Amino acid sequence: MIDESRDISKKEQLSVVVRYVYKNNIQEEFWDFVWLHNLKAKSLKDSLCTVLRLCSIDPRNCVGQTHDGASVMSGVNLGVQQLVREELAPQAVYIHCYNHRLNLIIVDSVKSVRLADSFIRLLEETYTFMSPHTPREIYLAKQKELFPNKQIRSLKRLSDTRWSCQYLSCKVLLDTFPALISTLEEISSSQCHTGKRAHVARSLLMNINFAYILCLVMFTHISHKTKLVSGMLQAPSLDLSPAAQMIDAIQQELKNERSEKAWHSI
Repeated sequence: MIDESRDISKKEQLSVVVRYVYKNNIQEEFWDFVWLHNLKAKSLKDSLCTVLRLCSIDPRNCVGQTHDGASVMSGVNLGVQQLVREELAPQAVYIHCYNHRLNLIIVDSVKSVRLADSFIRLLEETYTFMSPHTPREIYLAKQKELFPNKQIRSLKRLSDTRWSCQYLSCKVLLDTFPALISTLEEISSSQCHTGKRAHVARSLLMNINFAYILCLVMFTHISHKTKLVSGMLQAPSLDLSPAAQMIDAIQQELKNERSEKAWHSI
């Protein structure tokens, strides 16, 4: 399993994870980071070869390869997976990781529904507005005032590639909703804040209506289910059969959410 990422110093690197069976148990181990000179498929393939050679792993014994869905990785003509099969391991079947696919499917599904997409965008705007020091301090102070016996929490950033971030963002916002409203009201009406900040606060308040609250409750509820499955799909000991069963189960769960009973509960 390989994936490209950028470290804190902005250098591109390739992470390599090896998955194997030992004494009838599935093992999964991080192997190495490799610095990348460029992000072309051949360079990625050559870097993988270097790691396998240094670890004394014969590519001809590899039976599978897992990467993300980017064209440089998954391309059927010039992608890494095709170069590996042509030059290293003809039998190494390419699999787009289940967890990543689940994330992409959910994100694309949300973007195709106008109300849901608008809600997610408003969540991002709320996080951006509350991130600077002054709004964040007011927000935390409001939590202490309204919820003296509860843990103080900050809003969470959203992420397209990690759907679990959506659940955390919705959950914190739902749990601290009165504090958020009180913060926006104070900033929008106070003479102490700049005109732009007060204007944005008023704009956010105007958009927090019944549809917004309904989406907040629904997304917190539904994203919790998908977060659980997403976490299970990342288990190092997971194999194909239970992964497929989990996908079938979450599909059935989401179908059940369309029932009258589930709707009345929400």
